[in-house]
Amino acid sequence: MAKETSRVLRVVAMAFVAALLMLGLADDGDAQGSSTLTITKQVEGAVADETFPVHVDMFATNERVDVDLTPGTPVTVDVVPGEISIFEPVPVGWRFGSLVCTGPDPFVPVNFQPAEPGEVVGGIVMTLPEGIAVECVLTNIAAPTGTIEVRAIVDGENPDAAAVHQIAVEPVSPQSLLAGETIDVETNAGPAFVNALPADGFGTFFIDCGDAVVLSRFGAGVQVEVPANGVVACTAILVGAPVANLTIQKLTEQDADDLQFPFSLGAFEFDLAPSFAPGFGGIQLALGPGPYEIVELPTEGWFLQSSGCSGFGVELIDQGVRITPEQDQDVTCTFINALVSEAPELGDANCDGLVDIVDALVIAQYETRVRALVQQCPLGDAASELFEPAADVDDSGAIDIIDALVVARCTAGLPAPLCPDN
Repeated sequence: MAKETSRVLRVVAMAFVAALLMLGLADDGDAQGSSTLTITKQVEGAVADETFPVHVDMFATNERVDVDLTPGTPVTVDVVPGEISIFEPVPVGWRFGSLVCTGPDPFVPVNFQPAEPGEVVGGIVMTLPEGIAVECVLTNIAAPTGTIEVRAIVDGENPDAAAVHQIAVEPVSPQSLLAGETIDVETNAGPAFVNALPADGFGTFFIDCGDAVVLSRFGAGVQVEVPANGVVACTAILVGAPVANLTIQKLTEQDADDLQFPFSLGAFEFDLAPSFAPGFGGIQLALGPGPYEIVELPTEGWFLQSSGCSGFGVELIDQGVRITPEQDQDVTCTFINALVSEAPELGDANCDGLVDIVDALVIAQYETRVRALVQQCPLGDAASELFEPAADVDDSGAIDIIDALVVARCTAGLPAPLCPDN
């Protein structure tokens, strides 16, 4: 009996020791497999009486830890080793300053990608090895603010007057309003993107910000410059039961650097930057039944080489197009510009690259109103148009039979004061 008891005790003791060993191994594994991240918030330029939300994402496990930081108070987070990111949607009134992380060897900030100072969002992506402690200091800088005032109106057929729309002023969360209402959104001074998120059954026709400085347009939204302590007033014009979607795209034959080209769409004027390739960029608008005239206004040093639209109900007009969209139609209008230095030679009224007797005939036909003047080249209909900038050969301000005679004499080799060889 004593032997049996002793044997049982030995078995129990061995099991206990094994359990302790297993527990120790597990604890040791956890110690080697985990890392810690301590984040401290600092602010400059003002006293902060608020908390700052920060997201810590662990890519290995697809987990996110949200922490609220109070300036001067460190917060420690257990993280899974591997690639992680620290991201801060900076509150209004503040801008990202810097994010500096340090740790003992073998801490190596691989994929170290800090945000640029001054941005309204800030963050970092880095790779952490196992079993280390990393400390980060996240600094924000006080920033002046302004206000964007947005009013929503509905043009055309309105299927639901009580529909709730949303206005997004980045980086502020979208706010709701009804047609006819106005909301005031406080945001940081400087560039701010305003976009409308209409209710189902509506579309955005245009966002008009009056005399505000418009930096760019993309999609249906607009980026404006918000002055410090100032107000930018915008009107979001929505379309009830839109008929079609319109994309207006600008392309240039030569590099236009940061130039924007002026346009008019009915009573509204706007600037459009060139896209880097066909099918990219431009603005997207919702349309009612129409018709609409899209006209490119003159830009010094450039001429409109061509314009046109996909779809039906399209008519070329001087410096633009007139469209009458059909139901459920997607229309893309493309305007292509070239430098004036690349424009057709004076006298090349039909834009075929030659100055010859055909051009003289083309100009003479305008005199008899057989042809019409256009400002773009190549011509949409070679039987009824001529390129005005190349037709006033004698620079008299009028296109007439004199211009036709000059071209005819020059191409026939007869002496004339305006011929290139004279």
